[in-house]
Amino acid sequence: MAEDLDVVVIGAGAAGIGAARQLQEAGVAYRVLEARDRIGGRAWTDDSFAVPVDLGCFWLWQGSRNSIAALARAQGRNLLPDNKPFRLFQGDQPLGAAEVEAYEAEIAAAFLRIAEAQEDDLDCPVLDVAQPEGRYDALVESLLGPWMMGEEVARVSVAEWYDIHERETDLVVPDGLGTVVSKAGEGLRVDLETPVTAIDWSGPAVRVETAKGTLQARTAIVTLPIGVLAAESVRFSPGLPADALRVIEGLAPGVLMKIVLEFEQDPFGLGANVTVVRERKAGQAPFWLVGLNGGPLAVCYIGGDWAREMERAGEAEALAYARGALRWIFGETIDRGFRRGRITEWGRDPWALGSYSVGRPGTAHLRGAMPDALDGRLYFAGEAWEPEDAALVNGAFDSRSKAAKAVLESLRT
Repeated sequence: MAEDLDVVVIGAGAAGIGAARQLQEAGVAYRVLEARDRIGGRAWTDDSFAVPVDLGCFWLWQGSRNSIAALARAQGRNLLPDNKPFRLFQGDQPLGAAEVEAYEAEIAAAFLRIAEAQEDDLDCPVLDVAQPEGRYDALVESLLGPWMMGEEVARVSVAEWYDIHERETDLVVPDGLGTVVSKAGEGLRVDLETPVTAIDWSGPAVRVETAKGTLQARTAIVTLPIGVLAAESVRFSPGLPADALRVIEGLAPGVLMKIVLEFEQDPFGLGANVTVVRERKAGQAPFWLVGLNGGPLAVCYIGGDWAREMERAGEAEALAYARGALRWIFGETIDRGFRRGRITEWGRDPWALGSYSVGRPGTAHLRGAMPDALDGRLYFAGEAWEPEDAALVNGAFDSRSKAAKAVLESLRT
């Protein structure tokens, strides 16, 4: 793999693709190394269903300033506002407007307490502040932690949650959000199925060891997910400094599982992208997105420890659970037209080891605290390092600009 390179980019997700685009435009010699047999990372669209299904990120938040939304528009794609049509069930009975209003009021009250805590610069567990105690407390807890953060609500910083989730109407991409990201990577110099095993930055150049050989470059941009860094799947020589390790350890990955069910035809008749929740008194609840992008599909979302347990249990058990849960809500005949399904397993994916980064209580100061560069040769990019849009695909894409700009400046000196 001998080649005279200026930059090696490690990872071809949104951050790696974004960085490589800037490097290519600047005319520097670069190469992107990707462990998977595809580009896009955790932005991944499965086109084998009746409509495109995003197995990773799905919603675009803050659409008016979202860089991925701008990218999708530049590609000529249709973006739709997600107005969050919602159905709340008790058993198999849909609840009326008054009950939905009461549920939304409990959420609003929790959000208000979170906002007040953020104004006071608190960095405690969001559960300590939100204190859901009404009829729908179990659902509110699920929303504040597993559904939105992929983690138990007691393990999420109140500062983290509020910063990330203050937003305008979300957007969805009917073509698939993963398709937008992979399209952006077309024409780049990417080596697929090339997992990196070690990065040696002890000498005047950076040496990157892979399963296919060793590359050497003046600098490297590392876009590995926080879970992969935390697991030390890649060996750094010398080891990363203590301040970098503190950031990596503090921003541990959450896990959000999607259980996708496809039917011969739409059995729900509720419309496109309708959120369905079934009331429960205790324990974690799933939420559903039915009529995915107008297709005959339902997606069950579970997060945190439950998602980790379900990943260990395997696809057959997860699909059986989801079909049974649908019958609890819609009746015994709802899944007679079931065609096929699949699950996501980001927590067990060796190239992700989690869905996205989550700030633990006491770690809010770590967002943005990763050193900009190590010895002027090793740079980091990804959603975990973007304070304003952490855990989001546009945060990953935006982080590339800072890293690529710093690399280009270093190459000029």
